[in-house]
Amino acid sequence: MASIASAWPLAARALTIGMRARAGYRSPTTDAAGVPVYYLGETSLSSESVPKLLVIGWIGEPDTIATDPGSAGQAVSTIGTARHREETGTIACRVVVHQGEAQLSGADPATAGTMGDALAQAFAVLDDLDAFLRGSGDLGLMASPGPMQSLEAWITGVPSINPWLNEGSICRLTATVTYRARI
Repeated sequence: MASIASAWPLAARALTIGMRARAGYRSPTTDAAGVPVYYLGETSLSSESVPKLLVIGWIGEPDTIATDPGSAGQAVSTIGTARHREETGTIACRVVVHQGEAQLSGADPATAGTMGDALAQAFAVLDDLDAFLRGSGDLGLMASPGPMQSLEAWITGVPSINPWLNEGSICRLTATVTYRARI
């Protein structure tokens, strides 16, 4: 088994590939219908204007100082010749929903075209991310022998929920995916 310094790049890449493969999602390089799934700073490379997007390894707003797309820490897991380590890491994810022509809601605050609707759509993308992780917590990385003995990933929080008006209703969510791997 080859050794690796960190599981972070493998986990972030596998999360991106897995979400792009889900029904209703796509790579930003295709013209297919669906929510584009960007990796790290790819949103800055795209001029595509889409009503929804998902970024895996969110590095912050394009016009500001970049933020960490995640982090990882390790501890010794076994002693002896193998010297396995237990790694716990986080991957920052961003969901953005932008709808034109915002309107006041009626009896249901999630009426189409309202702030509540944008919020509901953003959380629907987050629900899909959660469903992917629940169905494939190892991100598909444990299906073949590789540099890890185990991997499990899950959503641990939504530290930022940011709805506002700017040429329509917009909602941005920042979510944290945490993983634990034995490398």
